[in-house]
Amino acid sequence: MGVQTAGSCIVTQEGRSAVIENGAFALYDTTRPYSLQLTDHFEQLVLRMPRRALEAHLPEAEKLTALAVGADPGAAQILVKTVRMLADDIEFFTPSAALAVSHGLEHLIVAGLGGLTSALSDSDSPSRIKLIQRYIMDNIRDDSLNIAAIAEQLHLSPSSVHRAFALQGQTVMGWVWQQRLEGIRQELLAGSHKGTLTELSQAWGFSDSAHFSRAFRRQFGQPPSSLLRPQNNRYRLPELRTGWSVAVGES
Repeated sequence: MGVQTAGSCIVTQEGRSAVIENGAFALYDTTRPYSLQLTDHFEQLVLRMPRRALEAHLPEAEKLTALAVGADPGAAQILVKTVRMLADDIEFFTPSAALAVSHGLEHLIVAGLGGLTSALSDSDSPSRIKLIQRYIMDNIRDDSLNIAAIAEQLHLSPSSVHRAFALQGQTVMGWVWQQRLEGIRQELLAGSHKGTLTELSQAWGFSDSAHFSRAFRRQFGQPPSSLLRPQNNRYRLPELRTGWSVAVGES
């Protein structure tokens, strides 16, 4: 739990980002990828809470990460004031007093986060898949694109990436290959590619030209060569054994 007591912070996790202003706080899970962007002049007090203790009160806690609890009067304001006091005086507490205070903090945290549960809905999955798809399309030609890379860059767990597509009845990499094939098809139809089919498929992330040809035929019902346009109105065929070559053109 990051409690902002000066400056501001942007916390990102699971494809969500929240701005924590002075007097506000947000939850993040340190066992999963996350990032914190802090201003030049800041103070943030961090509380560590056992997962089981939090989930006993809020079973949906995993969905509440990277959502800001504002600095409005209420649980957040009381929590921030209490945490500031504890930061200065915690060493003077007896063990029994510290335990009692920690239980009180749990209730304040739960009260603050509890107000976020009403904002949770099934719309979280569609927004997540749009985020993932946008990242994929921005990197669609990268042959190293995979689920682990996507998850790392978007601060998601690999299972969250899988789950977002499973809800749409798709696999992540299946969707990636579909987009690559469609991109190649559009490039062939536009006649903008001047090289070979192998060069074109490699530029779109295919390392195996035979696999590319099979996948293209399976998706579009025709080989990619059927969409090739003649360059300078001429097709050049392979050399004959006699050393002669044949060119077929249009008048």
